[in-house]
Amino acid sequence: WNEFFADLVARGLAGVALVTSDSHRGLVEAVAANLPGAVWQRCRTHYAANLMAVTPKSMWPAVKAMLHSV
Repeated sequence: WNEFFADLVARGLAGVALVTSDSHRGLVEAVAANLPGAVWQRCRTHYAANLMAVTPKSMWPAVKAMLHSV
């Protein structure tokens, strides 16, 4: 990921304010290292999928309602 972002910056990418992605550690670290001032945000879809994977099925309706209320 470092090489990917470094290449984009070398080709003129600038002024990135926000990066949204899954929580891949290398990607998050590369954003911080190569895109100064950019804020990283976890993708809501990935967050919800990971949350539901550890939520008991009986709690799904309540958890889904809370997620959708935000």
